[in-house]
Amino acid sequence: MDKSNKSQLTLRIPAQFSNFRKDGEWFREEFIVKQWNKVERFIFDFENRPVASVSFLDEVFAKLFLEFKPEEVIRKLYRFERMVPMDKELLKEVINTRLLEVKFKNKLNKKNNKVTARVAQR
Repeated sequence: MDKSNKSQLTLRIPAQFSNFRKDGEWFREEFIVKQWNKVERFIFDFENRPVASVSFLDEVFAKLFLEFKPEEVIRKLYRFERMVPMDKELLKEVINTRLLEVKFKNKLNKKNNKVTARVAQR
């Protein structure tokens, strides 16, 4: 499943876990989130096998942007090896969608904080 050293972890994306959202969630939690504070960068090897599942890619990679700071996710998701072009495009789309979600939530939180501050001053 993986090869590692102190600062880097290479994870192979197994074919049997690349079609469903629940598989993606399990993979993210078991292999990425549990290692997040121990590893500086993650490398993902797709072995030239198509995933072609927006749900899986969203769960494994894009949802990390909801859990961690975007700058940290970008730094830690270091490389995607042997990923077919169609999956690269799908991954870009789901990440962009999650980044828009984060941006919207941050704007909403700032607005709510201003309202709370005004109410607290009364």
